[in-house]
Amino acid sequence: MSGKRTLRTINIAREKNFYIRMYYVAVSSLEESIARIANRVRKGGHNIPAEDVIRRYAHRIDDLLRVIPYCDEIHFYDNENGFTEVGEYRNGKICDVDEYQPQWYREIKKAYNGKDR
Repeated sequence: MSGKRTLRTINIAREKNFYIRMYYVAVSSLEESIARIANRVRKGGHNIPAEDVIRRYAHRIDDLLRVIPYCDEIHFYDNENGFTEVGEYRNGKICDVDEYQPQWYREIKKAYNGKDR
């Protein structure tokens, strides 16, 4: 979601009356993200330079907050504990769908609820 392409694509789809459903998948730390990329590379997958991962990770919540208002719904998944859906966004609200709430999800809810809308 870093960069402007995601929001541009969403806006084009909205102009054509598409329903926007996002699936947001996250892990708990920068280190976990870097480790997963390294594992993917060992298996023959593509690499992402560490400096790009660090930059994107630092801005992940702000990038998400920019996109949320353009989505009709968002499903939040934790990708460290059995790929568990932990929350969803509908009708302008983020609601829990599981008792388990990873730190990254709590940070998103706090940032969203504290944002001027």
